Amino acid sequence: MLDYNLTSPDQSKAHIKSILDQHAVCCGLPSIGYLANDAYIDRLVLSAAVPRDALSLFSKSISKSLLKGQKNVSVTSLNVAASEAIVEKLKDVRKDAGDPSESSFATQLESVKHFCIENKKNAFLVKIDSGNHIYAAVQRLIDCPPFCSRVARRNHPSSSR
Repeated sequence: MLDYNLTSPDQSKAHIKSILDQHAVCCGLPSIGYLANDAYIDRLVLSAAVPRDALSLFSKSISKSLLKGQKNVSVTSLNVAASEAIVEKLKDVRKDAGDPSESSFATQLESVKHFCIENKKNAFLVKIDSGNHIYAAVQRLIDCPPFCSRVARRNHPSSSR
């Protein structure tokens, strides 16, 4: 299911929902719908690169919702859990990159971060072109251990960044 979250979100949602449904049944609940509405599941799929990440975020967001005394898991709790998870991943990246002021890796990461914030996007396409410096930079970021590939690799002329 790697990369399905971006390339086939409906398949990814069905897969993650089936895993959560099985877990809910094992816990004596009728389905995951007893704890989480469809908006929550949609946000969970967008927040997670792979099912493992979805399960981890689900667990953390349940804890957040319980601390707030909520009977259902909320999108707000999921957003808090996702924010905390990305902070941890960024710490790992900085540790792997070494001194950020000397690291081209850190510069590349900042460039992608700036692009996403400026364009209000949490995903983007990159044209596969081994001679393109942007493609090469994104490839180095993808290869970093703390990140799962969240780039939908397409050979499309309009996906240059």
